[in-house]
Amino acid sequence: MHNDAQISKDAAQSELRKHEEAVYSDRKKREIELQKMKKEAEDRKLAHEKIERRIVCINIHQYPVNDAQCPS
Repeated sequence: MHNDAQISKDAAQSELRKHEEAVYSDRKKREIELQKMKKEAEDRKLAHEKIERRIVCINIHQYPVNDAQCPS
């Protein structure tokens, strides 16, 4: 009887460890994906701001300007 209980306990611990490892792995993957998305969003935001500054500069000068006249 004691041997059966010990086997059941070991099996349950093994299953729990596998489940915890899967949860940890999934969380790590989500964190990495989230960081990639945040970086992409920041890059897009910076590109958008650069375009906005260029538009404002062009509107101020009222004619096409070169990059030397408008800071990027």
